[in-house]
Amino acid sequence: MRGIEALLLAAFLGLVGLGIWNGRQWFPQWNGASSIRANPAAANQVAGEFAKLAAKPNTTAKHRFGHIADPNFPVLKTEVDIAAWHPAFPTVADLPVGVSATQIRTKYGEPTARITGLQTGHLVEQYYYFNPDRTRLTVAKLDGGVLVSAQSVSR
Repeated sequence: MRGIEALLLAAFLGLVGLGIWNGRQWFPQWNGASSIRANPAAANQVAGEFAKLAAKPNTTAKHRFGHIADPNFPVLKTEVDIAAWHPAFPTVADLPVGVSATQIRTKYGEPTARITGLQTGHLVEQYYYFNPDRTRLTVAKLDGGVLVSAQSVSR
């Protein structure tokens, strides 16, 4: 009977030790690093300071985070221009027989789909290029990394 009591006491102490060990994960308010999460006013103040820095991207003033901004480098970019880049769509006339796979991918980008396999010991590939509105398809057939034929299909 005494062995079971000792086992139960050891299990209980193990649970208490585990609770103390993982207490910071289970109860985030015990962790001192979560002061901004616990205080919304502090979070708003930090956000306000970042907004001020964004308004003056070339500031050299030392702010409360202890960082001196480089006068030639903006602290935070507020506007982003994204231009959609579409590589040219290859037609049969654009793909002369004998051109390499690297030249095709350099000029027209990665194909929308690619099939690769071995046929009689040769590497055989098919590149499928769709135009941006997906109404035309160009299929380039390569043998050993060199274009053998190309065909185009329209919808």
